[in-house]
Amino acid sequence: TKPTGTTAAGGGKSTLAVGDPAPPLSVTRWLNGDPVETLKPGKVYVLEFWATWCPPCIEAMPHLSKLQADNAHKGLVVIGVTSRDQQGNNLQSVTAFAAKKGGIDLNYRVAYCDDDKTDKAYMQAAGQTGIPCSFVVGRDGKVAFIGHPNELDKVLPPLLDAK
Repeated sequence: TKPTGTTAAGGGKSTLAVGDPAPPLSVTRWLNGDPVETLKPGKVYVLEFWATWCPPCIEAMPHLSKLQADNAHKGLVVIGVTSRDQQGNNLQSVTAFAAKKGGIDLNYRVAYCDDDKTDKAYMQAAGQTGIPCSFVVGRDGKVAFIGHPNELDKVLPPLLDAK
């Protein structure tokens, strides 16, 4: 079965939906893990939008680290994506947070965006207004899921097991 996700939150019209090609990432600095210049076909990506001030985002991190560790051999790449905002999320706070949480709790790539290009291309385009929010990109380069990271245990296995 094809994984599904939500479309626009609040009933608005979204311009990014499940089945659409994944937009490119616009990252200012990679704070954890190897940089991902492009989303390569053949890999499965989880793009997890989060912020340092978001308790549910922080609670999801050990689970995302476990997903990355358990499924890297199947081609899974987990990327935590965070951007500058008006609530104190900036390069300094995110860098300090990543240094403190790195290792077990935050053992996947972390992308910091000083502008809102990636946020607009994913979150705003999909009508998503809350974090944490996960976007799963399948091996075909298309968005396979948009929703809460709690759903990833159901969404990922069929995508990772498909060749």
